[in-house]
Amino acid sequence: DMGECMIDTKYVSGASILLSVDGSSSMDNHCNSMKRARDMVATLYKSIEGVPNINLEAIVWSGSSSTGAMEVTHVKSLSDTKKMACHDSYPLTPTHLAIQYSANMLRAMTGRKKLLIIITDGYPQHVKNGVEMNRDILCKMANKEMQKALRKCPNILGMLITPSTYAVECCKAIFGKRFLEVNNMNDGAKVIIKQFKTLVQEVLNR
Repeated sequence: DMGECMIDTKYVSGASILLSVDGSSSMDNHCNSMKRARDMVATLYKSIEGVPNINLEAIVWSGSSSTGAMEVTHVKSLSDTKKMACHDSYPLTPTHLAIQYSANMLRAMTGRKKLLIIITDGYPQHVKNGVEMNRDILCKMANKEMQKALRKCPNILGMLITPSTYAVECCKAIFGKRFLEVNNMNDGAKVIIKQFKTLVQEVLNR
């Protein structure tokens, strides 16, 4: 059971899935992770063509190394997947901001069953007042946002690809038991597609 979000007063039968993808510079450097994520999202859109009551969206997010602002690219259709890319001017990984943004976005999506998958390839990074913040503090901030997000929807998966020892420690601290480590984006895509198919089948069998 993927669970149900009952907080919103308005919902429809069906499912809403949000894929929240780290767009930091390393996602281009690690085995073409962004390209593989883009291909995966395109595959998911193709798989639900003509299937009713399945609301799939994706976002790509990353942070500025000068101002700390987070850039977000929205993907709402197969044609939009071409916009999934990393941007040199936004190379950082503001995980706490991404969790907050993603949870609020998913809450607004219609669908009784909701699933949020956050994909990253590293540890949190964020700049405040021109100074890079302490990583341990950022992990605590991200975990706090994770706890808030779980109150909005309990079905959240934090996926770390191309893991390093420190990144694994950070993501475990942030996502807790909802953390999954995979070797690369190809392996991650297999897990996501499997979960996606399960959720779609549940909706179709209702």
